Formats: sequence, C-alpha cells, structure tokens
Amino acid sequence: NKFLKTVIDTFPKQMSLKEAKQILEKQNYKYIWTMFNIFKNIYLPDKMHGIEHAFRTAIYMLMIGVMKKVNKDYLESMIIVAFAHDIGRKYSSNQDHGFIGANILEKYLNASECNVEIIKKAITAHSIEDYNLYMDINCKNSKEIQLIKWLKDVDTLDYIRFGIKEYNPNFIRTEEARKLIKLAAELNLYMESYPKDDYKILRWDDKNEFNS
Repeated sequence: NKFLKTVIDTFPKQMSLKEAKQILEKQNYKYIWTMFNIFKNIYLPDKMHGIEHAFRTAIYMLMIGVMKKVNKDYLESMIIVAFAHDIGRKYSSNQDHGFIGANILEKYLNASECNVEIIKKAITAHSIEDYNLYMDINCKNSKEIQLIKWLKDVDTLDYIRFGIKEYNPNFIRTEEARKLIKLAAELNLYMESYPKDDYKILRWDDKNEFNS
C-alpha cells in the first residue's frame, strides 16, 4: 500500500514478514515461546499493551539481535526486556510503569542470571523521555545505552498498532530498527487475522496459513 511504499522509499532494505519467518525457522528460536508462555500469564488482557504487543516487540528485538550478531546471553536478555517492558502497566499507565515493571520482573529473574541489572535498567528507562534518560537512569555502560535504545525503538515500531495516521517512523533511533518498519506493519496485520494466542509464528507458510 501507499504507506509501505513510502517507507521503503524513505528507509530502504526493509525486512518483510516472510524474511523474518525464514530467520526464525533457520535459527529455531524456541526461547521466544518459552518467554511467551511465562509472560502471557503475567499480563492483563490488553490489546494495546498486553502480551500481543510484547510478543511483537520480542520478534523485532530478535531480528535486531540477529542483524547485529549479538551473543546468545545478550540476545536472551533482549528478548526478556521486550516481553517484560510493559508488565508495570498492570499497576500504572504513567511514566513510572517502567520502574514498576523492572521491580516486578526481579521476582522472575534468577539472581545469578547474566545481565540482570542491564535488563532492569532498560525496562525502567523505556518509559522515560530521552532528554531525561541518562541523568535519571545513570547509564554509563555502552551495552546499557544500546539496549535502552533498542527497547525504545521496538516499542516505537509497534506503535503502528494504533493506526498509520498515528505513526511516525522518524522517531525510530537506530538504523537497524528502521529496517523493521515493513515487518511491524505486516506482523500487525497478520496477527489481526487470528484469534488471541493462535499465532504460531514459527509455523506459518507463505500464504499466512498454519502448517500442520
């Protein structure tokens, strides 16, 4: 459509839903489903900020991790951050929902798990405006800053769920995330066509029909 044509003209080298499927099938990222099954029981039913939104942001985050060739531990941290970023909305819809969510998540993380502090810091930071960010969160580590930028970007990518008229891809911060705008549009449309929790993204075929 006109929106996607404009996106492709403005931000070339867009990843499609079909390409994302191929990456998922090739790498067999079962960790996505492990986290999905955990977090679907934590989120309240909420079409805009619930498990469906968290799932899509995890897919975008996974694609960024693959593009940037991050190591396995850091990739898993990226996926956790994406799934967990809005769990604090259960208690607050305001700017502090990131801070609340980080504290909730701590109960579910192994104390010895790699990158625990980075995960908590990223979730806290995602609901803070950029101009306050580094002062409020005290970010000094490049990995922390990068993860925060990616989390903010995958959240922005999925803003397309509110409709094209509300969507401004120029707010996306990183080059790698800008390559996922087409994927975000197609994934939202794809998920709209199936009942809740019935989108087995590892098993779709080229016609958007499930394989048996």
